[in-house]
Amino acid sequence: MLPVHYEGWRHFVEGREAMERALAGASAGVRESFRWLPIGTAEEVTV
Repeated sequence: MLPVHYEGWRHFVEGREAMERALAGASAGVRESFRWLPIGTAEEVTV
């Protein structure tokens, strides 16, 4: 999973820290499926 628009947009009130807290109770497989990319960094994604 590639979270996008979680920071920098005023209408989204929960940032990365809130998302990470919400994921704290999730299984390791779910937590490890998140890929946090630095803002403004190009990344090739294969689907």
